[in-house]
Amino acid sequence: MVENACTSVNQLRQDVQEKNKAMDEDIERLQEIFNRKRMYIDAMGKYGNYPEVVMAATQLKVEIETIENEVLALDKGLETVEIDRSIMENLELVARQLVPDEMPDVSIINRPSDHEPKYTSVLEPPFVIQSYELHTVRLVEGCSPTFTGVSVRDDGHLILCDSCGSTGCGHVCIYNPTNTNKSLLKLERPYCAAVLNLQTAAVTMESEKKLSVVSLGQPMREERSLTTTYQPRSIVSLKNGKVAISWTDPPGFSIADISGATMQEFQYLTQDSDGRKFRCFDFMAIDEARKLVIQPCHVDNAVYGFSFTGKPVFKYTNDMKGPRGVAVDSKSGSVFVCDNSGPSIHQLSVRGQPIAVIKHADMENPLNVCYDTQRRCLWVTNESQYETVLCLKRV
Repeated sequence: MVENACTSVNQLRQDVQEKNKAMDEDIERLQEIFNRKRMYIDAMGKYGNYPEVVMAATQLKVEIETIENEVLALDKGLETVEIDRSIMENLELVARQLVPDEMPDVSIINRPSDHEPKYTSVLEPPFVIQSYELHTVRLVEGCSPTFTGVSVRDDGHLILCDSCGSTGCGHVCIYNPTNTNKSLLKLERPYCAAVLNLQTAAVTMESEKKLSVVSLGQPMREERSLTTTYQPRSIVSLKNGKVAISWTDPPGFSIADISGATMQEFQYLTQDSDGRKFRCFDFMAIDEARKLVIQPCHVDNAVYGFSFTGKPVFKYTNDMKGPRGVAVDSKSGSVFVCDNSGPSIHQLSVRGQPIAVIKHADMENPLNVCYDTQRRCLWVTNESQYETVLCLKRV
């Protein structure tokens, strides 16, 4: 019997040691999780100036402190305290709502001078107008151009697309805002242009299923045209030499290589990963650093943000009355959307958070917009004010 008792005591001692070891591992793991979450919430509290973020951060801090007290009690060997696993699950759920893909690198968030991490809630200061210029760009006699496309080259020249002038044709125009010099190329209703480099641009046509690669030299000329399967609308150049294109009928988005004689498409999407079909896709902007597509939809009076793979990031409405053109400041991450019937330009973050609504007396029906990073200004075209391009310079 003594021998059996000794065996039982040894077995019990071994079980206790194994349980203590397992408990120590659990405590170490929990402390690591909670320490990281504390850093995360502290960072969000420091830089999150949006009410929902502050409220969620405050709630998380209270829950974290509660769990940390329980972990401390466990570490002291108190057997009366039990960890509420549902609180841990709630922590994960709220954190994922704040950062949809994955928890950001806290060391990056704690350095405000660094580039904003993907999808964080750091908001840029509102766009405040310091001064403005209203440019009149006359193309040809008898033509009242409607500039559906506006983009800016690295040298500050604008590339304007007149898709439906009164003559029934259209032009691509290089315009120098400094001395008002311009060059023209007649094309069949060009809609939008993507600047590939100082000498080349890719242009979509409103009435044809093709892209035109245009030389921006003197004189301007069409180098080649690429046949497309669907009707292209907006086009944005990417750093890797490819372009992002929006389509109609059906509305969709794709990334394409147009360097060769034929176009090669990648990642063609007609719906997001939740199964929501795109209802319209006239204009779009790309935040390439965050792999984010921003899509205004005048049918829904909303602006959608989604990843290159179609994962939804945000839906922005804020009483918009006709969202059309859109641009993004690649450095700060601010998004600028034309509200055609507002009339105004909405400034929002890459998470769809409202920052400011920009209004100006010379902005009657804003149609499209681009952001000039070097000059820190917005170039805005107007649907009802023919021949004009408005420059809004920020403070």
